[in-house]
Amino acid sequence: MNIVIGRKRQPEATPYYHFASRKVSRAFSRFENLIEDISLFLSDENGLRGGEDKRCKIVIFTVHGGSIVVSDTQENWRDAISNAVTRARFTLARIVSKLKNQPHNSPLARLASGELHRRQMPASHRREREEGVIPAG
Repeated sequence: MNIVIGRKRQPEATPYYHFASRKVSRAFSRFENLIEDISLFLSDENGLRGGEDKRCKIVIFTVHGGSIVVSDTQENWRDAISNAVTRARFTLARIVSKLKNQPHNSPLARLASGELHRRQMPASHRREREEGVIPAG
């Protein structure tokens, strides 16, 4: 599982990069066999003075080629990061529970059980990932 903090860095958010990295790695450690990459973007949106304008966006790329995108906007970075990570973890857990209810021999059930790995990912998806194209899903 590779964690990447977005390229457009916010100077005022710099102290929270380590916090965000730790929070993400702890939250998704049980899903390591399903996650290829996690990208986290912090941005300061234009909002009301003193209002909710700190945004955290999390993009999770799974080994089967899908992606999960979650974002949250709060008054401060810590709350935005915590809420976005919690929502992303809940979303991934819900997907995994649905996958486990698939018939035993289906590719989705094998993915959820950890039988499918990155090397079994379709070549077209590997090529897109290497070129930096975000897969739809």
